Amino acid sequence: MEHFPAFTVSLFLFAGFTAVFSAGQHVETYNVEAGSKSFTLPLPTVYKADPGDILIWKRNGAVVNRSRSPINMYTVSQSGALELPAERLKVAGQVDVYTLEVFNKDGLLKFTMTSTLHLLVA
Repeated sequence: MEHFPAFTVSLFLFAGFTAVFSAGQHVETYNVEAGSKSFTLPLPTVYKADPGDILIWKRNGAVVNRSRSPINMYTVSQSGALELPAERLKVAGQVDVYTLEVFNKDGLLKFTMTSTLHLLVA
């Protein structure tokens, strides 16, 4: 009987984590032919853009594009989709993970999308 309160607390923390994690999370997988001229990672239709949103794109954990930043490694379309240049699509067998994090105007995380890109042999 002494362990019952600790079990209840652990269950509550786990349930809280699950609810937060599942809200606004989106996962995609793309298979692209190596040597392609370009590829665009689209935004999912479940994401609704607001004028004050800040979009941050990452490639394998490193930031490659941040909205409202003058220095970006990649191009982003007006809709917010990440445009991958040909030099990132050369090595067959390469797997990259691209992550989009969307923050509202107050800096709170609103939406996350993870896209796994597999480069296939041409």
